[in-house]
Amino acid sequence: MRQAPVKLLCKDTECRYLLASNGCSHLSGIDLIGKTDVDIQPYKALGKKFLADDLRVIREKTPYKYIERMQFGDKAYYYEIAREPLFDHSGEVVGLVGTVIDVTELVMLREFYREKCMLDLLTKVHRF
Repeated sequence: MRQAPVKLLCKDTECRYLLASNGCSHLSGIDLIGKTDVDIQPYKALGKKFLADDLRVIREKTPYKYIERMQFGDKAYYYEIAREPLFDHSGEVVGLVGTVIDVTELVMLREFYREKCMLDLLTKVHRF
């Protein structure tokens, strides 16, 4: 699991890490197991947001997927964050599984081409 090309995770119903592949670079060296995002996240507001999102997945028993912009120093990164509830054989939620994928390059390309589409190539004036 540590060598997966995406970041994989599994949490219990209290949103404590049970399993995790290689974490974000700013968390390297931290043992995630048994901790929540509030415990490990250096940006406490972000840790609280992730915890609230995880609790929502468990409470509502529904998946949740979004792109989050994160600023580390002077550089912005974009991550696709996906969470799915984990059910036992009786249909009760026993935790969640999730992925975190760095989509910074895709977001930057999308913005680049969006800007190009709105610009008249001859006059360099915005079309709209």
